[in-house]
Amino acid sequence: TDIGRDGMMGGVNIEHCLKEAGLLGKGVVHRTSDYHVRTGVGEATMAKIVGSFDVLLQATSGEGFGIPIIEAQASGVPVIVNDCSAMPELARHTDLICRSPARFRAPHGGWHFLPQVEEVQRCLEVVYKLSWASVEEWRADCARFAQLNFDWPVVQAKWKAVLSLLEMEEGTWEPPQMSSLSGS
Repeated sequence: TDIGRDGMMGGVNIEHCLKEAGLLGKGVVHRTSDYHVRTGVGEATMAKIVGSFDVLLQATSGEGFGIPIIEAQASGVPVIVNDCSAMPELARHTDLICRSPARFRAPHGGWHFLPQVEEVQRCLEVVYKLSWASVEEWRADCARFAQLNFDWPVVQAKWKAVLSLLEMEEGTWEPPQMSSLSGS
């Protein structure tokens, strides 16, 4: 089944994915991407556009789990990320991780990280000093890394394993105590 093409406006059919994973009707909340609606650009065209990049500079201050990082690498594009949140785990090339970002408390109480200009420059120089053969090697390595770690069947299998463990443990652990956010 082609789950990537049978969703609304060429997007992923999330209902189908949930059904395949045995999660349909089990309280999973989802929201599909609306970039198709906003831009009118299809997935294949978007992949070609991203694949034309030399590098994706994603040294953001507050990224959680960076889907663009995975998407870029799946298109063969090396990524530059900050050394915070999940970004280093998603990036294939450790030479492209901006070290020691300055951190600060955001108004919501969480930590945010400022990319250091010198680190961004260092990472860009790593990419632009590569020989053409090395660039092609890195691009193939990025695509392979994304496919081996983040392709849908791989992710689906990991989630099934985790959910099976949780299902076996159901009722054997106390739910966490909920704290009130009133007054904060």
